[in-house]
Amino acid sequence: MKVLLTAPDVPFAAYHRRAPAEALYLLAAIVRQSGHDVAVADHSLHQSDLDHEAVARAGRPVIDATRFLTRREVDLLDCAADALRYDGLRSMARDADCVGISVNSLNWLYARAMIRELKRDCPEMPILVGGPHATHLPDDILSSSAVDYVIRGEGERVLPRLLACLDRGVEPRDVPGVSYRRDDDVVHNPPAPLLTPAELDALPLPAYDLLPRGRFATLGVETSRGCAHHCRFCGIPGRGTWRPLSVAAVRRRLFHAQTYAAALRPDPNGRFEILFLDDNLTADPVRAAGIFRAVEEVDPMFDFSMEGRVDDMLEERHVGALSRARMRRWLLGVESGTNVGLRRAGKRLTLEQVDRCASVAAHAGLARASKFSFILGLPWEGREECTRTIDFATSLVLRYGVSVQLCWHGLFPGSEVWRSRSKLGIKAGPEIYRTHAFQSWDAFLDMCPRLSEADVAILWKHLEEAHQVAEVIRGPGLVYLPLRYVASALETDRSCASC
Repeated sequence: MKVLLTAPDVPFAAYHRRAPAEALYLLAAIVRQSGHDVAVADHSLHQSDLDHEAVARAGRPVIDATRFLTRREVDLLDCAADALRYDGLRSMARDADCVGISVNSLNWLYARAMIRELKRDCPEMPILVGGPHATHLPDDILSSSAVDYVIRGEGERVLPRLLACLDRGVEPRDVPGVSYRRDDDVVHNPPAPLLTPAELDALPLPAYDLLPRGRFATLGVETSRGCAHHCRFCGIPGRGTWRPLSVAAVRRRLFHAQTYAAALRPDPNGRFEILFLDDNLTADPVRAAGIFRAVEEVDPMFDFSMEGRVDDMLEERHVGALSRARMRRWLLGVESGTNVGLRRAGKRLTLEQVDRCASVAAHAGLARASKFSFILGLPWEGREECTRTIDFATSLVLRYGVSVQLCWHGLFPGSEVWRSRSKLGIKAGPEIYRTHAFQSWDAFLDMCPRLSEADVAILWKHLEEAHQVAEVIRGPGLVYLPLRYVASALETDRSCASC
């Protein structure tokens, strides 16, 4: 079979992916290993897929949300999405026997436009969809689009078996993790078991030979799957299960990635980046230290970025290993500025641990690389709780020189908040991800039911007051308090003199 793999971007956003969709290249290697031909359309490369004249006629704004979208902007963007024609993708699909699309909740509405256009050209060609959004909402995907098969959960073992059924023209009755239509019914086969650490080690290396030259400055490397924790707001698949690759397997992936430097576009400083894709690389700090030692052997033109947990990195020896690994960004999810809020979010952290982690990072010379992330407007939070989170986050900037990211709450399928949303006063359902309404002011107020418009106005003013001591940058649905801060603040608190 000839298989085309793709993933949609968000074409009307003022920002773009800096890294390729690693899942496409890993699955491409597996499809090859199974004896099929494969092509990858990493969609951001195919600007010919946009009918720019039709989009312009739709009067589209850009998703540049230093604010949330208005109802009119949502309507305009939805019309613009309907005007997408994906000519380049359709041309590639004419040479394929099936198309696989990886989707998340933010790009699902563009995937629907892709599917519509592909089916218009090739109505009999099977379309497969996988990814986090497909895993959590297979019924909605099958009922609201022309998708033929949904792959739930991890696709590395499922996809080859499904392709074998399509090749033989038989129904995938015995393929775990697949959902599909049978006449007027939807069939959900039993879930596929998660890959074990040994199976993750044995996966082929991503088919980065299919990378387009000069498009990306960053490559992704996976060192583990899942997360051992159960944060209430989190919708990642594999929560409660953390499965690490061996350090030896990670080394192979690191050195494999660096061999494709010639296909990358250097950043303005002439450097490249490897992004660790793990939800929590630091779950085993001793193993993480082994990975950081391997990083030191990678071409020095590469920097690294990752996510970790505060409570994994409280000891100076563990953070010291990280400090030698050319870390460009180190994102640490905190979420609340109160201990009560941390417990309600299911974080199993304390503010004292957050403070300790920031202190250790500063003394290790990692303040500029460390970004502590917080959420404003979790469904049980009112204005007072949000204010305390802003104050605590700002104090980390001023005392330790770290960077802080404050994000307004967003609702994602698969989370505990999603499952209990009606009890929390949230009205949104799966239909919200079929349009740009997910990024609207109305949706935000629905997802943050204890905040009123007046509360949000007061919180914005409080953030602007924080601007007097730390530069505040507002991003798409986000507020950043970055590492740049006024010299007078540094001079009044010598605790960050080592930063």
